Amino acid sequence: MNSFNHYAYGAIGEWMYRYLAGVDMDMEENEPAYKKILIQPHFAAGRLQSAAATLESPYGMIESSWEESSGERRVQVKIPVNTAARIILPGATLAGLTEGPVHVQQADGIISAVEADEGVTLTAGSGNYSFCYTFGE
Repeated sequence: MNSFNHYAYGAIGEWMYRYLAGVDMDMEENEPAYKKILIQPHFAAGRLQSAAATLESPYGMIESSWEESSGERRVQVKIPVNTAARIILPGATLAGLTEGPVHVQQADGIISAVEADEGVTLTAGSGNYSFCYTFGE
């Protein structure tokens, strides 16, 4: 094979940014592509300690990265101007979730924060976010 433009390479890349890093369109909204973004990283249960992805959307660069060590997860997110995101953080609780130096519910740009059995779901406007929380395996 002389070509690296093969479906299998694209499928792996798509899995890495959509599943592992968690960058996708929010299909719950009836909006143009990437006007409403879904960030839902899937952690690798000890097999990987970090992942990162960027995606150039029609509105600008979307970024999602995470790392975990010693029972703590750090998730970095960049949401472009004139967009919003639904951010799902598996294993997080509202009590233990911070954005930068403040509790997530007092953070600038966070519109809503809801805790469920699987974690915390946030609605956020455009901006750069740095989430941190502890988790149990």
